[in-house]
Amino acid sequence: LDIPLASPRILFAMTALRAICILPLVLAAPPWPFSNEKSAQHNHTHLTPPWWILAGIVPSGPPIDRGSYTSSSFSNLQQKRFGVSSNGTVENWARFTAATKALQPCIGSKEKQLGLEEDDFMHIL
Repeated sequence: LDIPLASPRILFAMTALRAICILPLVLAAPPWPFSNEKSAQHNHTHLTPPWWILAGIVPSGPPIDRGSYTSSSFSNLQQKRFGVSSNGTVENWARFTAATKALQPCIGSKEKQLGLEEDDFMHIL
């Protein structure tokens, strides 16, 4: 079989057409969220650990079997103290705020590398 190859002019035209079609998509794309230090400090779209990890609280309830994994739970005493459910969801914000007011968040090296500080996590506690 003798298959004819495309001429250099056709290849150039096809490449130019692809570039022209892709250019609007590249220009419309949002900037990378951590492109500089300032945007990393003020970008709160990243995921943060649960409040009890930030506050250094260890759930002391019985483990909950979820089928393929096991999760921790809060004891009845912790649920009453913090105003949360057994899985840590806040149910009583007044009690939760009063109980966590004196706690300081535990910031690890990963969060510090992102440019975050303890003040950035105070809205969680």
